[in-house]
Amino acid sequence: MSSNVRELGSRTGPWSLATADLSGVSPRVLDDGEWIASELERVLSVCLGAVEWRTHRFAPRGLSLVGTALRGRVIVHTWPERGALTIDLYGELDEIGPALDAGVTSVLRGMREAV
Repeated sequence: MSSNVRELGSRTGPWSLATADLSGVSPRVLDDGEWIASELERVLSVCLGAVEWRTHRFAPRGLSLVGTALRGRVIVHTWPERGALTIDLYGELDEIGPALDAGVTSVLRGMREAV
């Protein structure tokens, strides 16, 4: 598994964006939206507040999750056929990149344990 987290320079007021691309992920894990949401919320709720999730499933596989919180938004897209997922974190945080990096690290750790 590999990951790439980058904090994008564009800011709109107090909001900033960080994005993470992960590859080499088990397709079984990428179809488990509840697990992905719970792992991200466990880490990100510390800085964003409670996250409420909505999930859209695609046929035959894959999903998109949208998490909304008082201080940020999380968007996740999975491509099980490619073993990949993307996480976008929009937040009212000074250091959004480290928050997403912590979330990605948690998800990767959990994915290794789940496989």
